[in-house]
Amino acid sequence: MIWIVYGLPMVNPDGTLIITFNSFGVLTQSIFLGIFFVYTKKNKYKRLIPMLLLAGGAFVGLIAAIALLCFHTTASRMRFVGIICDIFLISMYASPLSVIYQVWRTKSVEYLPLWFCIAGFCNNICWLTYGFLKEIDLYIVIGSGVGAVFGFIQLCIYFYYAPKVKGSNTDTIPQV
Repeated sequence: MIWIVYGLPMVNPDGTLIITFNSFGVLTQSIFLGIFFVYTKKNKYKRLIPMLLLAGGAFVGLIAAIALLCFHTTASRMRFVGIICDIFLISMYASPLSVIYQVWRTKSVEYLPLWFCIAGFCNNICWLTYGFLKEIDLYIVIGSGVGAVFGFIQLCIYFYYAPKVKGSNTDTIPQV
């Protein structure tokens, strides 16, 4: 949601595409959470989800208010919101690296889902490309570049520890 603030015309005059894609992401995540909320049997989730959504919305609102009220140029607003976006983006794409020790210790990729790694890597490559189009958007390039590196590391580790297919000419084909 914070990237929507980054794409606001008052923050980033060229942010229409950023708002469009991230609004779609928020919509699909909301639908998923709504379905999860309706079908979950655990009452703790029924209390936790609205509280987390409220806290997240309040945080995004606070960032938007600070950006719009305390910074008076689009460059300073972009810097403020862009740095916060990068911090959250990098931490989001670095979080799967926490299972690397477990993958290394067990020599198994059961805790490192391949499609999640591929989707994250491809998403970051797309945003990295977008960051270089027209005029370089440093905050998109930094966040997506670091995310692409993390995604590449995850893919390398996955294919290094992936189970090998037996009975083939080569023993290096991963079983997906």
